[in-house]
Amino acid sequence: MDQQDKHQITQNLTALMDRTAFDSSLESKLLEKDIFTESMIERIKNGDKNTQKRNFYLEVKRRGPDAFKKLVEALTESGNIAAARLLDPTISEEDATDEKNQKVWNVPNYQENSGNANYVQPPVLKNNTKPLEIRVEKAASSVTKTHQTLKTYKMESKPRGLALIIDNENFDNEVLPTRTGSLVDANNLDILFDQLGFRVTVRRNLPYYDMITEIQKFSNKTEHASCDMTVVAILSHGRQGLIAAADGRELETEWVLRQFNNDGCPALKSKPKFFIFQACRGDEADYGILPKLSFPENRSDSDARAVPMPRPPEATSSEAQYKELSWEDMLVAYATLPGYVANRDRYRGTWFIECLCSVFMEMSVELDLRDMLDIVAERLQKYESEMGTKQSFAYEVRHFYKKLYFNPN
Repeated sequence: MDQQDKHQITQNLTALMDRTAFDSSLESKLLEKDIFTESMIERIKNGDKNTQKRNFYLEVKRRGPDAFKKLVEALTESGNIAAARLLDPTISEEDATDEKNQKVWNVPNYQENSGNANYVQPPVLKNNTKPLEIRVEKAASSVTKTHQTLKTYKMESKPRGLALIIDNENFDNEVLPTRTGSLVDANNLDILFDQLGFRVTVRRNLPYYDMITEIQKFSNKTEHASCDMTVVAILSHGRQGLIAAADGRELETEWVLRQFNNDGCPALKSKPKFFIFQACRGDEADYGILPKLSFPENRSDSDARAVPMPRPPEATSSEAQYKELSWEDMLVAYATLPGYVANRDRYRGTWFIECLCSVFMEMSVELDLRDMLDIVAERLQKYESEMGTKQSFAYEVRHFYKKLYFNPN
């Protein structure tokens, strides 16, 4: 790096520190552009946040003749526009993004599929720091129409539905640890559902009351009436039945679901509602088991007595006045099982969201939602951490009795 560029960094050091978010997004760009190695980044991250930023800018001045140009690119692509403009005033103001809607990693591809037969999806290799690249396979026609003998949810509206993603990565006064890598999940889900035909809203680092307000505002949107589905994804810390806001206070997951049942959101009655809770549900780690065979000498049958089915009520003149259900057409996916932690990679995001996005982008062209979630489980079982931990996920259905095809076209 030449002396003029070094002087520009030194002269603006305090302002650069104030305008830089030294987070997983920036770290990934620094690795991608070969400015630093992983060990260098870990060394820079010793100390508090201000010390980390100071170390970062002092160290980058020693990283060769192309380091300044690559630094500006890394700052710009990771959303640190204000810091980048201190070093290069020619960067356009139009590149700036609202913090709570900041998008990172790969930019969404809004173009039609080019149909390039030579395109090969890059594999996500073990220990690879490159996040998943989202590219949804498109259907030539509606899959629903090919399954007319099955009960299917209607999925033809444009947009298909509204999607809300709340990503709590950073927490006020560090009351909870930073969820490094969560930006990758938020970005991947954003691109995935956009390419599946949804209108996506992303909100980041919301405190308790803002989180409540945002969820209620979303459930009250009049646009739900003209759409065929809705998606709500919340990424945060949590424990069984609770999910954390950015100020450390916790919301009940049941409260979130209640905002979208037939009573809380009549506009979504009889329409599928898909919820994703990416959060821990306890502190226990799953270390898996080794396969073993056991053959008990005295095998006893389980108690499997037949239970008679209840007799249907006899038809009456008031049959048409039966009450309707409050809870129906809901599918809720949890990243892990009750009592267990959910694993997260600092560069690629959480295991569960990476699996879900990879399966949905490849298979939504032909499979329904529940079949895809079963494949997510199959892929997730192959993940294992360096410490030997594993992860299982769970999903529950609440009167979700039809097939759901996304029909991406």
